[in-house]
Amino acid sequence: MSNYFIGDGNLADTPKLTTFDQDGEERVVANLRIHINRQRKNAEGQYEDKGGFWLNASCWNQKAKEAVRLLGKGSLIKVEGELEQQQWLDDEGNERSGLVLNIREWSLLPYRIDSISFKERAGTREGNRE
Repeated sequence: MSNYFIGDGNLADTPKLTTFDQDGEERVVANLRIHINRQRKNAEGQYEDKGGFWLNASCWNQKAKEAVRLLGKGSLIKVEGELEQQQWLDDEGNERSGLVLNIREWSLLPYRIDSISFKERAGTREGNRE
């Protein structure tokens, strides 16, 4: 795939879920704005910022619900999916266009996580974890 993208970066804001009807079916989408990091090792082995870029992204259905539940402003995530050229109207009614990432997969990167808790897996009983 020539338009497939993989990158990591920080969220500009906490994702918000939008629900709408599409052909009689309820769909949900979470829109994210991600600052894609471009850090590279220099000759001394230290990481330097090489200037990143902002990317608008969308994830759908269960991935969208989980993004809203788990991610917050500043979260460091890895995203992958297809880039699409899209057009839209801004708040002043001006026509805009740009690349938008249709997220296939996202994952929370562990570098800024303080703690984790896991929910009980469906179908297991207390003391009977695999």
